[in-house]
Amino acid sequence: MVAGLVVTGALFSTASAVAAPASAFATHKDIAITVRESASFWDTVGMLAQGVGTVTHRDPQGNVVIRLYKGISYEEALERLEGRANVLKAEPIAPQAPIFLQIRSVKGLRNAIEEYRETYAEYREAIGWEEDDKEGKEEGEEGDETPGLDYIESYLQYMEIRAYPADDWDGSAYYDWARNYIAQQNNKYEGFIGENRERQQRLTGPGFNPNFQGAAAPTWTYIGGTDINAPYRIYFGLSPVNGRINAVAFHPTNPNTFIAGGAEGGVWRTTDAGVNWTPLGDAWPTMGVNALAYKPNDPNVILVGTGDLNGGAKPGIGIMRSADGGNTWTSTGTGVFGSARIRRISFDPDNNNIAYATTATGNVVRSTDAGATWNVAFANSQRWTELAVGAPRSGGRNIWAGAGGSGSTPVLFRSQDQGATWTAITLPGTGTGNIGVAASPVNPDTVYVMRTGDRQIYKSINAGVTWTNTTTSFPNGNSSLGATYNWSQSWYDWYLRCSSRPTASGNEDVLYAGLIDIVQSVDGGASWRSIGGGKNSSGVWQAAYTGSAIVHQDNHDVAVDPNNPNRILVGTDGGVYLLTFNDINNTIQTDDTITYGNLNRRLGVTQFYRISQHPTNRNYVMGGTQDNSTPHSFGNIADWANIGAGDGSGNAINPFNINQQYDSSQGQNIYATTNAYGSKTTIANGGSTFTGQSSIPFIGLLRLDPNNGQYLYANTSSLNRFNRATGTWTLQLGGRALDTNSINSIAIAPGNSNRILVGGDGRIEMSTDFGVSFARIDRQGQANGLPNRVVTEIAFHPTNQQDVVVTLSISGTQHVYRCTNIDAATPVWTPVGNGLPDIPANSIVRHPDDPNNTWYVAMDVGVWMTKNGGATWTDITTPRGLPRVRVDELVINGVTRQLTAGTFGRGMWQLEIEPYILNTLSAVPNPVVGGNTSVATLTLKRPAPTGGLVVNLTDNSPLITVPATVTVAAGATSATFNVTTTSDVSDYSGTITAEYLGDEIQMNLNVLGEPLLIPATATLTNFSNVGGTLNDLRVSDDVRYGLRVVSFESGLPTAVFSYVAPTGSISSLTYRYEFRSDVRKVPCVVHVWNWNTNAWELLFAAPSAVTDSVRTGTLNVANHMNLSTREIRMRVSSPREVPQLPRPFLYLDTATIQVAR
Repeated sequence: MVAGLVVTGALFSTASAVAAPASAFATHKDIAITVRESASFWDTVGMLAQGVGTVTHRDPQGNVVIRLYKGISYEEALERLEGRANVLKAEPIAPQAPIFLQIRSVKGLRNAIEEYRETYAEYREAIGWEEDDKEGKEEGEEGDETPGLDYIESYLQYMEIRAYPADDWDGSAYYDWARNYIAQQNNKYEGFIGENRERQQRLTGPGFNPNFQGAAAPTWTYIGGTDINAPYRIYFGLSPVNGRINAVAFHPTNPNTFIAGGAEGGVWRTTDAGVNWTPLGDAWPTMGVNALAYKPNDPNVILVGTGDLNGGAKPGIGIMRSADGGNTWTSTGTGVFGSARIRRISFDPDNNNIAYATTATGNVVRSTDAGATWNVAFANSQRWTELAVGAPRSGGRNIWAGAGGSGSTPVLFRSQDQGATWTAITLPGTGTGNIGVAASPVNPDTVYVMRTGDRQIYKSINAGVTWTNTTTSFPNGNSSLGATYNWSQSWYDWYLRCSSRPTASGNEDVLYAGLIDIVQSVDGGASWRSIGGGKNSSGVWQAAYTGSAIVHQDNHDVAVDPNNPNRILVGTDGGVYLLTFNDINNTIQTDDTITYGNLNRRLGVTQFYRISQHPTNRNYVMGGTQDNSTPHSFGNIADWANIGAGDGSGNAINPFNINQQYDSSQGQNIYATTNAYGSKTTIANGGSTFTGQSSIPFIGLLRLDPNNGQYLYANTSSLNRFNRATGTWTLQLGGRALDTNSINSIAIAPGNSNRILVGGDGRIEMSTDFGVSFARIDRQGQANGLPNRVVTEIAFHPTNQQDVVVTLSISGTQHVYRCTNIDAATPVWTPVGNGLPDIPANSIVRHPDDPNNTWYVAMDVGVWMTKNGGATWTDITTPRGLPRVRVDELVINGVTRQLTAGTFGRGMWQLEIEPYILNTLSAVPNPVVGGNTSVATLTLKRPAPTGGLVVNLTDNSPLITVPATVTVAAGATSATFNVTTTSDVSDYSGTITAEYLGDEIQMNLNVLGEPLLIPATATLTNFSNVGGTLNDLRVSDDVRYGLRVVSFESGLPTAVFSYVAPTGSISSLTYRYEFRSDVRKVPCVVHVWNWNTNAWELLFAAPSAVTDSVRTGTLNVANHMNLSTREIRMRVSSPREVPQLPRPFLYLDTATIQVAR
């Protein structure tokens, strides 16, 4: 930016401008002077500027702007100009903040911010301005009072993390990922997450839960903020507030239906005038929305321009199009738009199949099929930010497209043939910066242009041939905040819109200028009024940056009801507002009133940076947000309080004493309470507290010692510790800065407060002596070291201090690393993020029951989970009901059993974590004989909760039956259930699974079969009464008989062999077994019975090989067996200690019993 002087007088009959050569993003110094009319005026102006600067503006009224040369101060210029002949007045013009989105260089943006801050401080000193106390400012808060820097510094911090180690960042990784995601989705998206689109999820109370029907795994639940109170009225307006809205649009025919687009919150629709809201595109690859348009003659067609131009965080992915009112969506134009952010979309009023779009980095684009396809209409690469379609005229409507930005002079082009050809229009003014364009809906050649660099709004009634400045009475600011405060963020919040209203003399243009405040003109720019704060008691209209604020400041879009020009929708940093003008006697200017409708109660687009949670109450949460302070639920997620100021930052709740809590605002202004915000005190004033420390972050980080809650750590480029007991700070632990920029992550080891880790730009520093000293352990760039990336989060193992996992930003490397030996001389860092998107990772937490394997990672496009220590990862974003949104922080709670996610654009969500409550599963008996019942026992790791625990049961065998569920009673740790089996001729086994919310355990049940047993008749071969002769009783060779393997217990024989009894006495019996080759080689026992069922055992050793399958053994029976019986009854068993046989039967093709006399 550049600084300059303004001089005013009455002389010129023509307008001219001379652009000063300057760095594209320099902060200019301008001085305005008023010059008396004289014959030698031209010479006077030249002499005045000589040695001071360059004349950049002069007009017929004698107003002159001089842009000062580099090195010339305001004070020096004023000394030369004040009191000079013909100079009536000389005063500095407030410098303007840089348009940061055009500065892709981290260093360039940092330098531009610093130059602007220094220039503004010089400007304030030059005008002798002393700031009044700001109403609503936090007690003790010290912040940068340079207007217009808040979001720029937030964006700088965002870009630093994502660019390092490079100097620039363009978000191309998001676009690459999004295109792949689009291809995977086959370019079709449901309007609602879940399989039942007819069940439109609605925030009707504390939140909504977009569950999948029949889903086995738990799904995310939205918890807020809902009905968020404003922390105070100035800047924030009346409660409730919610989050940034970039775009709004009325339904063409239904006055109660309209849509709103969140900066990173997706598209929302209301059908009851804002009482309730429904999200329409949660599965899109981006939640960034910048433009909205209904097709006028078919409101089922909705076009959504993607990307976040105002905030810069997300690139675009083209235009999302719905042809069924928002139920399903198609991504269109990605090949034409690329990653450009879509700024404006308009349908042609004469042919609604024609639509126009302007892109922030690209061309003017047109569709001839209502947005189904797109083509370049005007190939002129500019930062196209504005689009307006004029009233009907012969020869075709005027279509206006405007482009502008830092370091470039805004341009305006006109088409009169529906975008086929374009003509350049000469603009008034001289300043660089953004441009706003609005066309009269009544007068076809009337067009209005806002030039933020000039802080002026110009009007032309002849299609841009000549221009008139309309902002003489424009409310630019006030004495408290600065004379141009309303324009101070016109790089971030700016728009110009035109509607009309009926008057006695005909329709009159009504203009809306959105800046810090929303400003209205009801007479075509002749006069202006602030309407963000309503009327005061004296009937004077107030701005949103006063104590009378009604609408949240920082305006981004406005829409006029097409059927009632007295109704407008306004999108701001705080949400959506519906303003209705009550036009008394049709004279808005003097006696009208406005009814303000706050539509934010059930909207869900809050942008959380940092979050924290109560140790035992899952609904007790708080978080720092973008421009909506620090919302706090205090346990009631249906009605959130707000305990902070400005942009909320780091916060913490002491788990040992929940009355002790901390919050902060931008620039590390930190506050503490000892009574849960019954009151609070300031414990840090940014740079005044952290003196001599560089890189104080815009969004600060606070971390409590998890071992005692006594110590609070705060980041700058150094690490600082607050002692709750003494109320004092120990600054710069380790005696030095621990990072080149601000530290990005802090972790204190559970169980050991002496061990502290901090992560920064490509480094991790560790202290083992309570912060007395630090040493690097990252081994950056070495084998088994970390890559040179920003370390965004560090998570210790809860019981192993040597084991940490970390997340990394930017693309080009894996995003999760693990080290299990951080005390080693050469710690080993292992990449464990294979399968994650190549997108920055922001936060990681470990499951309290399974910290070795189960982790959750927050990324810029959602949340992923691993159950195997990073070997594989599962997307648990849209598959489990969380919108595809940037997630900045995760907090996990083992007591309340949930994971809490702070998203930047869709509020706060919770997910039931994998319970890991199932412990063991066993059954008795196991094995069990088929046809019998086994009793299974399920045990838990901890007592079942109130209401009991219903566990799902399944098995994988058709011969095994288990109940569908088993219930463990409340407070109990086990339950039993019956497992029934089916009889079968063979042994078999099955797996029984117990499952609860994704937590599974299994057991195998072995079932013994009952073989088909057929009495075997032996044939007498060579059997005689010869003493000592072995005689065979052989089973028929063509029949297979099974001898079941049983235990030692006596029982009926399993095979009967009949024979003709020999005569004489028998002293012994010799048995021979022939084992089948496919039977496992195990020892066996033969039991021989006589008629009295007395059994003798004869052990046969297991064969050692197939060729060694024959075994013999002799049983001396003496006179114990009466062989006059005609049968020998026998069975085969396996010793109990022998493992379960894979083939549980011994089949004998040939069984021979040899009898020796």
